[in-house]
Amino acid sequence: RLTEPSSTLADIREQRDARLAASFLLTISVLNFIGVLARIPRVGLAEAFSGPIGYSSIVLVLTYILSRTRWYRASVFLFSLVFSALAYVTMISQGSDTDHGSLLLIYVPLSLIVATSFLSGWAVFLLVGLNIGEYVLTQSFGVTLPANVGAQAGIITVIGMVLIVLRNFQNRTENIRLEELRNVNRELDGLSRDLEQRVTARTSELEQASQQLEHRARQFESIAQVSRVISSIQEQEELLPRITDLISQYFGFYHVGIFLLDDEREFAVLRAANSEGGQQMLEREHRLRIGQLGIVGYVTATGQPRIALDVGADAVYFDNPDLPDTHSEMALPLLEGNRVIGALDVQSVEPNAFTQEDVNILSTLADQVSTAILNARLYEEAREALAQAELASSQLTERSWSDFQRIAPVLGYRFDGSKPEPLSQPEDAQQVKVTDEAYSIPVQLRGEVIGNLSVNPPSEGHRWSEDEITLIRATAERVALAAENARLVLESQMRASKEQTIGEISSKIGAALNLDNIMQTTLREMGRILPGAEISIEVENE
Repeated sequence: RLTEPSSTLADIREQRDARLAASFLLTISVLNFIGVLARIPRVGLAEAFSGPIGYSSIVLVLTYILSRTRWYRASVFLFSLVFSALAYVTMISQGSDTDHGSLLLIYVPLSLIVATSFLSGWAVFLLVGLNIGEYVLTQSFGVTLPANVGAQAGIITVIGMVLIVLRNFQNRTENIRLEELRNVNRELDGLSRDLEQRVTARTSELEQASQQLEHRARQFESIAQVSRVISSIQEQEELLPRITDLISQYFGFYHVGIFLLDDEREFAVLRAANSEGGQQMLEREHRLRIGQLGIVGYVTATGQPRIALDVGADAVYFDNPDLPDTHSEMALPLLEGNRVIGALDVQSVEPNAFTQEDVNILSTLADQVSTAILNARLYEEAREALAQAELASSQLTERSWSDFQRIAPVLGYRFDGSKPEPLSQPEDAQQVKVTDEAYSIPVQLRGEVIGNLSVNPPSEGHRWSEDEITLIRATAERVALAAENARLVLESQMRASKEQTIGEISSKIGAALNLDNIMQTTLREMGRILPGAEISIEVENE
């Protein structure tokens, strides 16, 4: 705290010199005060603070106080000047008894050494001149100078010059070291800046990579979302518009269109689109000739994805009045194995919106779309085949039961609580009827009505419960199955009887030995099978 430099000094070197000057002056002041105290027992208190040592105490205190300010160099100069002047004051006060050489060696070198440590060479040179001038001026106060005064003045000059040379050498050495430190600092600053630039560049690369990864993650998540939705849609007419809307929603594309090849594989026909321009193209049944028009024509012809930008050779592709805001376009093939079935066309209002990495990622989406389209087609084909099979089964059932009714005509039976009785006329069997009198339900087999089940209520005002209705319906289903089984058994028996009869006729005909026997045997057997029928056999003569 006693040597703290002034707060007005900002330079570190200045602060260091100011602290050193204050420390030196404080130390000299303390030592001088100790010297004064040591004189008190010998000369008394008043005498101890008189003379040069007393003056020096005052000067030391003042210079120490001044060293705590920004003018610390002035305090050092003042100390050196006054401290060396004490030698000449002592010479004047002691007269001819003074040992000039001792006084000069005590005061002058110390003052010059202190000055050299803090002041410039010119200031030290000035102090040397002042010392010589003061030494010579002591003659004006009656001081007799020694015969070797010139030598003593030369000694003072030599001491001052040596100190100046040493100070200059020290300054140059320190400046060299300082310059080296500055060079090292500059190199370190350069390395630091280079490192910062590298870190900044690397950070920027990592941020870009992170953004790309995040973008790709969002794309894959969008692909998963689209795949989940479209996998649940089976109707192609509903599927295709839904696909275009979902892709536009999740990926932010301006226009999304799906082209499918026609049966002749001559044109790629637009089948769905999300944009207003796309809807206009759908209304006029927009189509592109495969391999000739647009990147869709290229993709459907080659089976390879294609990116087009609105510059250079690709600019011709963007001359579409229905989609005037398109600046980037990408088409991806829709494949069934290695066979092209269409193309997924996406367009953006941003230039350079697509990269090869987008092609690689969105090709996965195109594969999902292809699979969904093929599944929808298979579903429609299966549904159509099922409808045809059901129609054929229904027609077969109707024809079989019509034939069965001719073979075994049965109207039905009524149960009055005691025994079943045959019906005299058929009842309406076309629809379910629920009245206060009866609950009627058609007996159906593979969609064809083959009969009717009617149940009268056990009492007036009876309300049919769910359990009763379920029982009646289940009974109607079991009746239909049992009746079908009975018909099939009867048909099998009749077929077996036919086969048996044919076998017997064949064996008897085969046993005949000549043509007459064969014809007579045939007529007898046919007459037995078809009694009352007139039968004849005629042999064709050429």
